[in-house]
Amino acid sequence: MKTFSGQILKILGWKITGQFPDIKKSILIFAPHTSYFDALYGKLYLNETGINHKFISKKELFVFPGTFIMTKFGSIPVDTTNGRTIILSIADRLKKVKNYTL
Repeated sequence: MKTFSGQILKILGWKITGQFPDIKKSILIFAPHTSYFDALYGKLYLNETGINHKFISKKELFVFPGTFIMTKFGSIPVDTTNGRTIILSIADRLKKVKNYTL
């Protein structure tokens, strides 16, 4: 493991095997979504592999001091009250970039 994220994964007992496919745009889902630790493990994985990424999180998490923390974490607020709006928003975001994992 080459980064600080890799060291944390190692301490937590995780090991990265295989390669992430060479896909320019993707949506990655960390499951089973049983706790907020899924996001932490996913973030550590993405940092270790060097994948350009952002997270989506419900807008309610973006209240002080959460706004600072979530923004530094690489998260984007979304309104979860309308599922169609979320899908269209993500599709628009992916159309505008060349290389992105959400």
